[in-house]
Amino acid sequence: MPEPGRVVEQLRWGDVGLTMSLAAAGGVIFALLGAPAAFLSGAAVATTALTLTTQRSVVPAHLRDLCYLILGVSMGSGITPEALQGIARWPLSIAVLMLTIPLIVGSSGLFLTRVMGWKPEEAFLASVPGALQHVVATAEHAGLDVPRVAIAQTLRLVLMVALLPSLMVGSGMAGGHVRPSPGVADLATVMLLGAAGYAASLLLGRIRMPAPLLMGGLLASAILHASGLVASQLPAAITLPAMVVVGAVIGSRFAGADLATIRRVVVGSLGGFLIALAVSAVIAAGVAVTLGLPFAQTLLAFAPGGIDASIVMAYAMGLEPAFVAAHQLSRFLAIAFVLPLIFTPVAAWLAAPEGVTNDDRSTP
Repeated sequence: MPEPGRVVEQLRWGDVGLTMSLAAAGGVIFALLGAPAAFLSGAAVATTALTLTTQRSVVPAHLRDLCYLILGVSMGSGITPEALQGIARWPLSIAVLMLTIPLIVGSSGLFLTRVMGWKPEEAFLASVPGALQHVVATAEHAGLDVPRVAIAQTLRLVLMVALLPSLMVGSGMAGGHVRPSPGVADLATVMLLGAAGYAASLLLGRIRMPAPLLMGGLLASAILHASGLVASQLPAAITLPAMVVVGAVIGSRFAGADLATIRRVVVGSLGGFLIALAVSAVIAAGVAVTLGLPFAQTLLAFAPGGIDASIVMAYAMGLEPAFVAAHQLSRFLAIAFVLPLIFTPVAAWLAAPEGVTNDDRSTP
């Protein structure tokens, strides 16, 4: 399986048109059904189906980058001077988030090793909540089953985007907490926000910030809105197609995956995801109650998903993407720096009980 989330550089325009058409159709269908984050989740589900059945999903790299920049700029519109008053509570929430990382890895990893019979090293990497590229690189360096780890991580992300918004709304978790919507920006403001966001993304790219276009657009737009220089957001005619494209990028992460391998790991991956989500939800609920924050917002910040998908979901659901971004980025950095140090000891802790080796266990 190639690197997850790859975007084909040698374009096949027929496949590009097919991918975008099905992604848009999926978004429209989900919107007609009243699903939350419809254009993101619908596009992801439709493109996932296309990828798994035909391997023909293609998203142009430049289109992907443009849409990440658009959504980043759009997200920053919620950072008003009034919204800054709640930022003082974020460090406490981020500190609690750091404590959830070993809980998620430990609980999910134990399930995969003791119940599903996975190798401890692969179970550990499959359970890490985020930092996908670092996880896959570590698996490759250690000579592990890279497709198994990559598919487990990819499946978790697709499930997050496809199911979590509907679960949150259906259970009443997301009710009553919608960020205010500023007016629609004129052309000059759109150009200003786009140029500032792109400039910020170039700086963030030089320091190897993950998702630099998304984060750069968010940062620049947040500064302009927080300062009061700008008080409007990009029109829906721009942001909704951008969500469709990002959904298509998420759905195309299965490109090159072997269906036999997917079937081999899907049960364990699904179980690990549900355990990780349950742990995140319990702790996010405690943080929400203690700090007086919306539960849907803390759940997205704590959920075991990728930076870009989690932030875009927050925006699509009318929550505070900057809050989610701060938490997801903090966890990404913690994992990226600590993963090489703890990989061996944690894998040893997850190993089978004394007297039972991996050679004695089935590894489906």
